Amino acid sequence: MKPTNSRLKLAIILTSILVLIVPLAFYLGNSGSGNTALAEARQQLALTPPGMLENNPSIAVVLDQEAGMAIWLNATQWAPLSLAAAKAGMVNIEINTSDYVIGSISMQSLGFTSDDWPHCFVHKTGWIIVYYLKINSQNPGTTGWVGKVFPMFKDTYWNWYDPASHTLNDNLLHWALATISSQIGIPSVTSAQYYHFQYPSATTLEIAVKTAPLAGQEVTFNINVPSTLSIDERSWSYHASGGYFKIDTTTIFSGGGGRHYGGPEITAPVLSPDVWHKVTIGTGSYQSIATTACIVILYH
Repeated sequence: MKPTNSRLKLAIILTSILVLIVPLAFYLGNSGSGNTALAEARQQLALTPPGMLENNPSIAVVLDQEAGMAIWLNATQWAPLSLAAAKAGMVNIEINTSDYVIGSISMQSLGFTSDDWPHCFVHKTGWIIVYYLKINSQNPGTTGWVGKVFPMFKDTYWNWYDPASHTLNDNLLHWALATISSQIGIPSVTSAQYYHFQYPSATTLEIAVKTAPLAGQEVTFNINVPSTLSIDERSWSYHASGGYFKIDTTTIFSGGGGRHYGGPEITAPVLSPDVWHKVTIGTGSYQSIATTACIVILYH
C-alpha cells in the first residue's frame, strides 16, 4: 500500500526531527551542590585552515612540522605588514626571512613561564598565525595539549574565566594574537579563527568549565560524548591552590600550585562514548582560592 500524503508528510517530519537531534557536540548537565549557572560555562569554537596555506606549500610544510593548536588572522587589508615591528614584539626569533618571521610572544608579564609562550608567524602579505607546538610524545606533560590554551584562573592581569558571570573571557592564543597585532598596528582581531595543524580533519573544539568556589566544596557536572563523533583529542586545564578533579572514579589531577594541564589522563575508556559520566571538582578544606577545571574535546 502506498502511503497517503498525510502519512508521507508525517514520515518526512519525523525524519527531519531525528536528523535535528543527532548530537553534534557533547552534552552538559548540572548536578551536585554547585548546580547553578554561575558555576558552569560552555563554549564551542569552529576550526578552519588559514587560506594562505593553499598557495604557499613551502610555508605549509614549515608550520605543519611544528604547529599544533593555532589562532590565525587574515590581515591582508593592512598589508604589507612590518616584519621589523613584528620582530620587535617577539622573543627567541626562530626564522627570519624577507617574507616572514617566526618567534615567540612573551607572557612573562602575566606570570607565565617560557613553556607557555606561544609561537608566532607573521607574513608581510598580511597573515598572522599564533600557535602552540604540537604534542610531543616524549614530553606530553608540558607541550601542546589544547587544554594549555585555557588557563582557567582569575588574577591581577586577566579574568580568563569568571565564575560570577560563568563566562570564558579569553585564552592565551587570543591574547598573544591581540598583542602582536597591536604591535604591528592592526586595530582589530575580531575576525580571527582557529585551526589545529596536528589534526587537520578536526572541525570543532568544545570546552566545558566548572568551578568550586568555596573551601571544602564539591561540584559536579555530567558529560556524554556521542559515538557519532570522531575524537581527535581529549584534554584538560585545572587551577587551584589545592583540590582535585575527576571523571567518575578516575582522578585526572589532584593538588595545587596554580595551573596545570594535560591530556593523556583522559583516555577513551575514561570518557567512553554514549555514557553519562560525572565530572567532580573539589576544593580543599583550607584552600584559599577556588578550584576550576576545564575539559576540552577536539573532534570532527
